Amino acid sequence: MSLRENTIYIRLSSYHDLIDDATHVEILHRLDAWNRGPFQHYQNLQMRGRPKALTAEVLLNELHGMVGQGLHRATRFKLWRDEGAPVRSFEVFAGAHPYTGVFHTQIDIRVERSWFERNPTVAPERCRRMMIALTRLTHPFQGHAHDTDDNSIQNIDNPNLLRRGFGVESDEPIELADNPGRETSRGERRYVVNWLTLMGPELIEQVGLERVRSAPAWQVDELDVDPEARKLPGVVIAERMGSEEPQEEPQRWILLQTAPTPLEPEAPERREAQRQVREHLGFHERARRDRMMGYWQRKP
Repeated sequence: MSLRENTIYIRLSSYHDLIDDATHVEILHRLDAWNRGPFQHYQNLQMRGRPKALTAEVLLNELHGMVGQGLHRATRFKLWRDEGAPVRSFEVFAGAHPYTGVFHTQIDIRVERSWFERNPTVAPERCRRMMIALTRLTHPFQGHAHDTDDNSIQNIDNPNLLRRGFGVESDEPIELADNPGRETSRGERRYVVNWLTLMGPELIEQVGLERVRSAPAWQVDELDVDPEARKLPGVVIAERMGSEEPQEEPQRWILLQTAPTPLEPEAPERREAQRQVREHLGFHERARRDRMMGYWQRKP
């Protein structure tokens, strides 16, 4: 049985509660515009039951009803549509990270791979521009876009599973650490270089601004993101009380692109491009030095 999804995967992770302030509704509107039509199905992933048709009533009660309800500690929902549109699905996960306890909202968007195949020039640029637009909207601490199946393939070391699930033949022993697009988790952050790799202010500071700027990627974009668009509640209250805002250096987001398209990620030149960026950023060394975070590591 094939395990292939045949999608391109966009993921953004933000420390902001994107549901309480209705950002998820704005993202939904933008994806509907991309699809030139609304999503058709909705499911609350916290509850058992069959999916619902995405009617105006469901949209109002389920999605708009979440707005202004305070911190969403354990909220998961998915919207999707049948074949025929670029964007297959949109998922939102909000809550505390299971290892670190840090709150963040994760956005998962899956775009049909066939749309990229039919539009080899337009689709990658449209996807890149959507990534930038969502960055300005959500202020994520990290983000990625890549072939969904390739990410799964690079995290499997069982030749039989690769062959039966993905149709990939492997005659030699598989060393997962040698896969340049393999993801390594460190708490809520992930050290990985994909087709598109978005680095937020904290990760840039950790790696080094000049080091990120000089990454040997196919394209490097330093994004113009309005720092006033999102403020912590404490900052807003302080300003209302007449407090002077501290003069800090503007925050930066940098988007690294390793190839013109996410298609054919297994090509040797694409793998080498991933490897060069990963090694330049020090992700490989960092993964070796840091231990995998787990339950007992967050205990006192």
